[in-house]
Amino acid sequence: MLKSFTIFIAALILVAVTDSILVAQINFWEQTNGPYGGLVNSLAINASGHIFAATDSGLFRSTNNGDNWTRLIQIRYPSAEYLAINSSGHIFTYEWIFPGPGQLGVLFKRSTDNGDTWVELPANHFGKMAVNASDHIFVGGNGVSRSTDNGNTWTHTGLTNTYVRALAINSNGHIFAADTRVWRSTDNGETWAKLDSGWSSILDFTINATGHIFAGTYGSGVFRSTDNGTSWDSVNTSLTNRSVYALAINSHGHIFAGTYGGGVFLSIDNGDNWAQINSGLTNLDVASLALSHNGYIFAGTGSGVFRSVESTTSVRELSPAMPAAFALEQNYPNPFNPSTEIQFSLPQKTHVTLTIFDLLGREVTTLVFEELSAGSHSERWHAVGFPSGVYFYTLTASEFTQTKKLLLVK
Repeated sequence: MLKSFTIFIAALILVAVTDSILVAQINFWEQTNGPYGGLVNSLAINASGHIFAATDSGLFRSTNNGDNWTRLIQIRYPSAEYLAINSSGHIFTYEWIFPGPGQLGVLFKRSTDNGDTWVELPANHFGKMAVNASDHIFVGGNGVSRSTDNGNTWTHTGLTNTYVRALAINSNGHIFAADTRVWRSTDNGETWAKLDSGWSSILDFTINATGHIFAGTYGSGVFRSTDNGTSWDSVNTSLTNRSVYALAINSHGHIFAGTYGGGVFLSIDNGDNWAQINSGLTNLDVASLALSHNGYIFAGTGSGVFRSVESTTSVRELSPAMPAAFALEQNYPNPFNPSTEIQFSLPQKTHVTLTIFDLLGREVTTLVFEELSAGSHSERWHAVGFPSGVYFYTLTASEFTQTKKLLLVK
């Protein structure tokens, strides 16, 4: 009996070792074809999916998801750092200028034709930009300045004498600005309330669909506010690099943090836990992040722009052909690390739920919860932050329910 048990355990160990060798490595990132020549300081994507990159060597545009880039502005010195796009697709950026010996200034630029031509508008500020629902433009730097006429003229708001590095606007039009403190304006910038202080430099904000605000800092990681900025909590579990230069949130509420020297981290639980997602990312100095309307994430680094291999949100339709019946396929690869693809078929348009459970039957994440058309579909599970082990995935569609097993091996 003991001998049989020993043989059984040895077989399990052999299977585990073999599985770990056979695990397919699927990169999260792939490099686009540029732009090169320095750090990509800022990224912005318009409604047509065109990507704009402000870099140390100029402003670039890609109209084909990063496969090719066109230089739009040659920056003389030192760099193009900030970008914003309004609801009409007008693009705003800055260029350093030298009016005379020993003098340094900035030139505000606007394009109304997708970056092909530019109008130069004098300005006395230079910093992060944000645009509200009324297309009022707010710029950080020495306090916060505001333009209500598409950048033609500017006025200082009520926040002055503080260097603003981060700027964001929530769905209620409340403006958040920060240096080492956080300020909030609820009246379009006329007055400001000081909310918190004592952090290291705050470099970026992002706000989710429920109004939770996330602040990325230099050296202190990520802070979260769930009460419109009044109070903040540090949310840095497993965030091993605390120099957070950029933040972005997809439509599922998943948070991406770009760090300088540590690559990109992902949280799928509102910032409570983080995991690195650097496979395929060959430069870990990430200064900017942007998400396209279909869920692809782009990272600006010192070696150009990288993009995610798969969408971070969308269910991919594999075939419009009408399947004869509901079906759930075995995930591939299996075993896997760090991601795997799950395919399923729907004979009719219906609401679909695709959920992952752990070995104890606890729900760990929901991959799909939406109405999908008839056809064959695919969804990828990026299992970053999850421990190795056996998991189960369940598809529920109309009266159909089926569960299969998958194995994560790290």
